[in-house]
Amino acid sequence: MFYPLNKDCDTDPLVPIDNITLTNVTSHGALLPAGIIRCNSTRPCTGINFTNVHLKSPFWDLLGYGFITEYAEGTSINSSSDPQLKTPGFYSNPKNRLINESSKVNEMFTADKMMERAFNIMTRFNEF
Repeated sequence: MFYPLNKDCDTDPLVPIDNITLTNVTSHGALLPAGIIRCNSTRPCTGINFTNVHLKSPFWDLLGYGFITEYAEGTSINSSSDPQLKTPGFYSNPKNRLINESSKVNEMFTADKMMERAFNIMTRFNEF
């Protein structure tokens, strides 16, 4: 429930998550990031499709974080924030499953990265 603030949130490769479509969804003002799609390297999520999906979270958008996505492929058409889905069939290549996508997400939330983003935000406010 507290991911990404609590990193102890394992995914389960035994639970298939496939063929999910969101169409004409709008949300503004959420307290959490626009969305989190976390799947498993041994069982990636496939067929995730967004069409006309607009999800905004002022705090997280200000920090430059939209979706947090790991091991998910699909399409996004006329949508914002970008769900960062891999193209359909990406994980059919076993080499692509070896990429440690979790480390990319963990790097986003290091103290250094968060301070860097906070500094950038303060710099933008000082420009006004």
